Amino acid sequence: VFREVDRLLGAMGIRIVAPVVGELVTTQEMAGFSISIFSPTTDMLRLWCAPSVSPYFPIIGPGIGRGVQA
Repeated sequence: VFREVDRLLGAMGIRIVAPVVGELVTTQEMAGFSISIFSPTTDMLRLWCAPSVSPYFPIIGPGIGRGVQA
């Protein structure tokens, strides 16, 4: 799914910057997938990519825990 979304957005000139791909928060009865897309400000992107550690979420930081890089 990610590769197809990346391809479609790329064709529209939209670059994926810091994706998180994988099983993040799931429920027993949940099927399918979720996609969230937004255009961050410089500050939002800086904070999103800042190193951090939290339960049930991948380690965030440059090139760490980001799933598939685009």
